[in-house]
Amino acid sequence: MVEPPSPSWSRYVALGDSTSEGLEDPLPDGSGYRGWTDRLAERVAAINPELRYANLAVRGKLARQVREEQLQPALALAPDLATVVAGLNDVLRRRCDVATVTGHLEAMIGALRAAGATVDTFTYPDPVPINPIARPARERVVAFNATLRAVAERHGAVLVDLERHPVTSDRRLWHPDRLHANSEGHARIAAAIADGLGLPGADDAWAQPLPPAARVPRHRALAGDAEWAGRHLAPGSCAGCAAARPATAAPPSAPSSPRFTRPQPIRSADHMSEPTLSPVLDAFRLDRKVAVVTGASSGLGVAFARALAEAGADVALGARRVDRLQDTKKLVEDTGRRAIAVATDVAKPEDARALVEATMRDLGRVDILVNNAGVGTAVPASRETPEQFRRVIDINLNGAYWMAQAAGAVMEPGSSIINISSVLGITTAGLPQAAYAASKAGLNGLTRDLAQQWTGRKGIRVNAIAPGFFASEMTDQYPPEYLELQRARIPAGRTGDPRELAATVVFLAGPGAGYITGQTLPVDGGMTIA
Repeated sequence: MVEPPSPSWSRYVALGDSTSEGLEDPLPDGSGYRGWTDRLAERVAAINPELRYANLAVRGKLARQVREEQLQPALALAPDLATVVAGLNDVLRRRCDVATVTGHLEAMIGALRAAGATVDTFTYPDPVPINPIARPARERVVAFNATLRAVAERHGAVLVDLERHPVTSDRRLWHPDRLHANSEGHARIAAAIADGLGLPGADDAWAQPLPPAARVPRHRALAGDAEWAGRHLAPGSCAGCAAARPATAAPPSAPSSPRFTRPQPIRSADHMSEPTLSPVLDAFRLDRKVAVVTGASSGLGVAFARALAEAGADVALGARRVDRLQDTKKLVEDTGRRAIAVATDVAKPEDARALVEATMRDLGRVDILVNNAGVGTAVPASRETPEQFRRVIDINLNGAYWMAQAAGAVMEPGSSIINISSVLGITTAGLPQAAYAASKAGLNGLTRDLAQQWTGRKGIRVNAIAPGFFASEMTDQYPPEYLELQRARIPAGRTGDPRELAATVVFLAGPGAGYITGQTLPVDGGMTIA
């Protein structure tokens, strides 16, 4: 077993199927289920009363479905403790491919570990003492457990090895459906995980055997098996799951906007206090995240870097003017976050890769990329040289692509790429800016295509922001009368404050924007609708 860290967790998320949903461990009033995840949350909350807890588990789900439907919402909640228990519905199927099933669990465990969470999982008990009819599945369960041990070891997850403790197969810890633990079984599982996590007061008492059971005559045991088959055995893998809810009820599903509850210490062994909702502003925190910001030596890039740091992220800063990056680096460090500064010309793919490699080496991960580096020109199309046009395209469009390629290769599911485009990729503003407008329109198209390629397959969201007129080195080059003319066409009647744009970057970077991808968001005071 991997040695767990100090139990100081504040955000716990449970992923899985009916095992984690808590079926057959009902609340006293029958209003729902308690389960081992609720019981574990109560124990962690006894140490940290500020613990927030979300259970995303849904009965009947295969491991693939748990990964597809629950991993992204879980990562969006930025947990520091997670439990991943799935696969039983798969291994009970005769044509189960154990390697494929454990591959889905490895993807979930690996992603959560990469996001900084302590991850706990457990092996399944020997199914035959619980249900002799499950004998054909025993070989698959054994193979599943062996592979899961290796997965946990590879990723530094905490593994509770229930299979190696015979008491976990004692039928008295299981509901009559022989698939779900009963209340005492859920209590023991929670105690086992608490022991594995090293929670204060936890011990191995959960592994002690129950008192000897009265011997059941063989004919009565066979009659019990026949009764079980008639009542609980049904087509499909999750025997008993269909019976656990009315036939007319729709199958439950993971919440579209999962949220934390705040478990309270229970007043007695049979009652858990009502939870309270997590503050919405938690969806805008970037704690334990690492952001990369290009063009970070001046103007909007500085505002973006500082805002991301204030939201909790460490920041890697890239720009050609490395001497000026030191000032931005100090601004980030003054917030209490870590920062690195790397000389970067995004037009060079090798520089893009070097910035990402330095970030991985020094900060450990890449969760957020802000493609801010850009240049502009105002040259009539009849006089713009090929070199002038290519330079703008190389930095504004190609550079964003090279950075996205480099970052996308190391990003985990739940990551976010934000391309800083412009309203000039959507509309015109009276100046001859063919190269700049083409680069930004191209960036909007790149945003859409990367989103359709990567959001579903890699779990990476890709969006763009189209700023209007904000104070920057680029707008400083405009004649005063030009800015006055443009201000007149803006419904808001003013230019933007860089802090407003930085707040938009923080929003798109975090879990609050978890359902937004492939979009170009104008932040322009209404200029594009005027």
